Order: sequence, then C-alpha cells, then structure tokens
Amino acid sequence: MLTPAILPQEILDTVIDELNDKLEALRNCALVSHRFRPRSQKHLFSTVHIKFPGRYKNNGRHPLQELLKILTLSLARNINHVRISNYAENVWDDEKKCYTRNCDEILPLLFNQLHRLQSFMLSLNKNINDNACDELSASLATALVTMLYSTQVPELNMHLIKNFPVALLAFHCPHLKRLDPTLSSWQTGVGMVPELLDLPTSDQRGHLEKVIIETSGATYLQRLYDMTKLPRSRLTFSRLREIEVNGCTGGVIDLVSSFIYDSAESLEKFTYDCGDSCFDSRVMNFTLPNHLRSLRLAFDYSWNSRPTHLDWLCKAVERIAGNSSLEEVMLVFTTNLVESFDHIRLWNGYDDWAGVFDRLLTSGGHPRLRRVSIFLNFTPFFYEVGSDSQMIHAIPISSCGAVVRELKGRLPLLAGKGKLSVQWLVTSNLENGLRVASRVVEEGLRGGVHVGFDGKLHAECSSIGGTVCMK
Repeated sequence: MLTPAILPQEILDTVIDELNDKLEALRNCALVSHRFRPRSQKHLFSTVHIKFPGRYKNNGRHPLQELLKILTLSLARNINHVRISNYAENVWDDEKKCYTRNCDEILPLLFNQLHRLQSFMLSLNKNINDNACDELSASLATALVTMLYSTQVPELNMHLIKNFPVALLAFHCPHLKRLDPTLSSWQTGVGMVPELLDLPTSDQRGHLEKVIIETSGATYLQRLYDMTKLPRSRLTFSRLREIEVNGCTGGVIDLVSSFIYDSAESLEKFTYDCGDSCFDSRVMNFTLPNHLRSLRLAFDYSWNSRPTHLDWLCKAVERIAGNSSLEEVMLVFTTNLVESFDHIRLWNGYDDWAGVFDRLLTSGGHPRLRRVSIFLNFTPFFYEVGSDSQMIHAIPISSCGAVVRELKGRLPLLAGKGKLSVQWLVTSNLENGLRVASRVVEEGLRGGVHVGFDGKLHAECSSIGGTVCMK
C-alpha cells in the first residue's frame, strides 16, 4: 500500500483538487498530513464569507476577530473571493435602544492582509430601519478603495451602501471588469473622502466588460460614468461586452443608451428585465448594436392590453437585420394564470406581433440565429371571495401546457426550422423569472419547469395532470 510519504506531491494535489467543493472532506484532509495541508487550505480559504449578526452590539465580538486570529500570511494568499453580508458599521446600544456611530477598525485589518482577489462583495443589512446604518465612515471607505486598488479585484459587488465614493473607482481601479452597484439613495459619496487617494499613480488604463444596472444604483453609475470621461481617469465603459438591466425608469434607460452608444463595437450580450414597471417605448431611446450575439428580455404580460413591448422588440430586431450577429433570443413573459382562461383568447392580441416576429427572424436577416427561447412565467395571483383576497399557490399543469402550445402554434416558421422552444415556468413573486429561465437553458431542462421549495429547478411533463405548488 502506498503511503502519502512516497506518493508524488502532484498526485496528492490532484486528488485534493477533486474535493474542491467538499468542505468537510477538505477539513479532514488538512489534518491527515503536512503534505495534505497546503493544498487543502488553498480550497478551504479560497472563498471567505463573513455574515454579520442581525444586531452587532458595541460590547460584542467583531465577527472577523476569530478569522484574524488564525489568518497567517500564507493562508491569506489563498483568499480569492471575499463576501461580507448583512454588514453594519454602526453598533446597537442596548441601553439607548438605538444604533450609535462606530468606526470599524477591524475590517481594515483584513483588507491589509489580502493579496490578489478575483471578486469582492459588500452587502449591508437591509433589515435595519436606521438611515445611518447604510453609510460607511470616511476611514472605512478609504480603506475599502485602497484594498480594491492593491488587490486588483476584477469583480465588485456593492449593495445598499448610501455613500460609497464611487468616483474613486475611475481613478484608482483600472483592473475592474465586472461591476454590480445596487446601492441605495441618491448620494454619491462626494466630499466624504479625498477626491484622489494617496496611491501610486499608474499608466495602466482598463475597461469594464460587464455592468449590472439597477434602479437604485443608476445615480452611482452615472457619477462613475461621468468621471471616466475625465482625462485622468484610468477606467472606461467604451468596451463593455455585457449589460444587464433591471428596471424601466428614465434615468436607467438614459444610462443604458450611453453605455450602448459607447460600446457599440464590443457589446455582445444585452439582458433587460422590465420588472413590474409599465413598459414605455417612448423612453427606449437606443438602438441595439449589430455585434450583439445574445438578447434576453423579460416583461410583465397582460392578455387584454396591446403588447407595446413586443412592438418595440420587432422594430429593434428589424433595424439590425442584414448585418446581424444575433445568435440567441430569450423572452420571458410573466403573468398570472387562471384555470378557466380561454387559452386562445389569451394570445389574440399577439397575432400581429407573432407573425411579424416569426418572419423577421427566419427571413435571412439574422443568419447566425441558433435559438429563440420563450418562457411563460406563471406567478401566484389573488382572487376575491366576498370581502377577502386569497392567493392561489397551485397551478394546473394542463393549463400551463395549453398556453404554451397555443403560443408555439403562432410561430410556425421558427418552429419549422427547429430554432424555437416555448416552455412554462412556475416561480414565486420573489424570484427573478429571467434568471430562472437562464438557469433552465444552462441546465438543458425540457418542458415545464418550476422552482421547488428547496430552490432547485424541477422539470415537469406538461401532458400529465395535477398541479404545481408554489412557495
């Protein structure tokens, strides 16, 4: 029998690499032998997730203190991803029954030990009803930007922070590639930290590749976008490859228009979720670029109103026909389904759109098109019983299948070329239908799909009876 002492280190490392997502096994491996430990620790410390308690008290221990006790220089070099959730810099005072100002001196100690990161996420506690708790102190914000500069992190996710000095990213973070600033309020951190930090200057210039635009973060992104236009900026939006949009406000769409205009030659993927906002084609003042390869859109659907969002889609697709790189179109229609619906009537208002859309995508103007995926996303709905409102949590599978078949029958050209798939989804009101649909495509699931109580996707056969129960 071979023992670890005589096995080549490369074989031991390969075996441990196969356990990269099995934490308990990695912990055991780290205790087996000193030859197992470094590789095991590489995976164990690759992602550090610190979740703060609901109320961080002024007499309590900082959640990071235990980690800092064991974090040596060699262990810190293993950290690639840092996720800090439920964070609040201010602390709860039991005597005063309120949050009091605090300057976090522990978190910067972790920042100082980090080397090269692949991603960083900071999310504040959204359940604290205190305006002061969605802010960072000037010293912590400075330490945070300094860490982003020194670790050269390419992916940054900032959630619910009111006063983050986003403008500094343009001057000190040319390495940023992916940015998700779902920040709160309308402030942009102006005046809370120096306009420039005392960091070594660099001739390096970088470009963002992916940006996520939320309604709550549009002001921050606009501020950052304006700063990138200055001569001293080291970051640009002009080479974006992917834009993801959530929301339909004028400010969001104006920002999208600027990004698309600047990155028309590089943009490959555009994802837009209108959410529960009323779609207004008048604010959609941008043209899809010809280099676009993937177009994913989600809208609320109402069977008794004109589908202006789909009229806009047809015009947008028609404009790029003939010189199109489009390979994939994904559409998600979110609606409520009542068992007694007349399924033919449900799509009557879509006759004109369906015919135009079907011809546009099969007439040769989009020669690279491989797949058109349409998802009908059914969510819970309310109905009146006397003076009470009740919610339906069970949806009949047969009804889902009937609606899918009716829509598919109105797109015969795409179906005949084998490029069309129409599926139903059943999700809760809390789930993002477009992201669920993207998971369905990635996992190759067929037929109807619902999100189970465990959060996993479950494929259903639409030809059988029964119902789908919702969370």
